[in-house]
Amino acid sequence: MSDSRRRRIFTTFVVREDEIIVILAKTPDLLNTLAVLKKIMALYRQYKAYVRVDLVMYAVMILLIVCYVIYTLTVQP
Repeated sequence: MSDSRRRRIFTTFVVREDEIIVILAKTPDLLNTLAVLKKIMALYRQYKAYVRVDLVMYAVMILLIVCYVIYTLTVQP
């Protein structure tokens, strides 16, 4: 493998979108992965409010489950 090809394969670059940093090598498979990540980021930006509501809902549900477990373990039958 020539030296210039080796340098081109292992050259890395950084893509910064909404505080997410992705470091990838310049190979065809990883460039396809980068395209998919950009599509995912576009979907996230489009549905950001809904994603946050879901995360809050899941956090409250987990908190209630933990409270229920603590309550059932501490209460004498």
